[in-house]
Amino acid sequence: MTDSPRPISVKSLEVLTIEGQGVLLSPIGRHDVRFSLHRQLSHVVITISQSALGIIAFQAETFALTGTLADGRPINVKELQRIGAQEGGLVELRPWSCPVEIGTQSSCHSNMALNFILTGLYEGDFTLSDDKWVIELCSGSEAVVNKKASQGLKIPLEGSTLKISADGKSRDEHERYAMDIMLLLSLACGTGITCHRWILYWSGDQQLELWRSRSGEEIGPGPIIEQWNLKQYLEKTLPAWHEMPEEEKKILRIVIAHLNNSGTGYLDNRLFQVAQTWEYLAKKWIPDAELSDKEKDLKASLKISCRQWRKDNPTADPQGLITDRVSKAFDWPILRRQIEGLGAQVGLNLLTLGIDIDHLKDARDSVAHSITLEGVSPSSGPHHELLARAQYGLQLLLLLRLKYSGQVVNYEDGWSCRKHINSFICS
Repeated sequence: MTDSPRPISVKSLEVLTIEGQGVLLSPIGRHDVRFSLHRQLSHVVITISQSALGIIAFQAETFALTGTLADGRPINVKELQRIGAQEGGLVELRPWSCPVEIGTQSSCHSNMALNFILTGLYEGDFTLSDDKWVIELCSGSEAVVNKKASQGLKIPLEGSTLKISADGKSRDEHERYAMDIMLLLSLACGTGITCHRWILYWSGDQQLELWRSRSGEEIGPGPIIEQWNLKQYLEKTLPAWHEMPEEEKKILRIVIAHLNNSGTGYLDNRLFQVAQTWEYLAKKWIPDAELSDKEKDLKASLKISCRQWRKDNPTADPQGLITDRVSKAFDWPILRRQIEGLGAQVGLNLLTLGIDIDHLKDARDSVAHSITLEGVSPSSGPHHELLARAQYGLQLLLLLRLKYSGQVVNYEDGWSCRKHINSFICS
């Protein structure tokens, strides 16, 4: 497999600029233009002199561009959106729903390989096979430098290269498979891992480089799988992932994104987000839960009382808002059992993990109604400990759902250690 280009270095955090010339197409007309292609991290902009375009710079909103860069490589962008234009200045165009394609196109599927320059992952080299797929993760010295810079600057940078190949598979199949690998790696590493730049290789030294900004680069709560163990992790989880229905995969994508989003920001918002994620999963995966017999009796008695009260006071609550709130009070016992069932489904006892469901709900409700944690008593420990336990519980839950069996990162008395995931399962 051809080596990938070196990842972006710390020194090149400035804007990369490549000059070029070509044809700009719009609904209004066609123009021969000189342009500048700019890239910084995930941000890509093409600038063209407004004087070279004339009135088209202000009348057209969308464009397409074909041309040649100064280094001789062809460039093609199927859709560009105008984001700015100043009289006598530059017109700024941004790729919209399609990537910037640099290089040679090919319809050949044999001997194809794709290299994805990952953002957010900097170590953990391995090679493994998954049916027809060959997966390789490789990191150079610059990836290590970028890891330190990322930690210092608190921004995700390019690091390791994920190499994917399978004979006879199309470009779309390669890209979808790589996105699945990135998602699983995001769960393991406890942070968003994505890609804004990838390169296709064919036999005969043909290559096509693509630039497109993707979501998924959140800085999450931290790893649950150590990077030296990523190969075993994928070997365990990929078969379960392939067997999952598409609807369940969709749920996992949403949950992993929300989990990683809870890693930074204000504590109250992070608690709100992780509590919502528990609730979302519980409703999706444990749809059947009921009130106890005593709760059912109480609800029935209150309904009778509410009907009588409305009959006696017909103008006090004409829309039934007050009495409706009485009925909704019974939603929580059901949801609580769903959340407990979520853990029990994979053998986890949430109390053993230190997750106080009621405290988590109180924190969620406080943020939802007053935007703060004011008045919420941290009965189960400081709020940040509740957050960490709720995040870790979700990570364990998802790993067990993916049938992972192996070592995980754990923390005891503030010290990191390793434990087998089965040690968290209640017999």
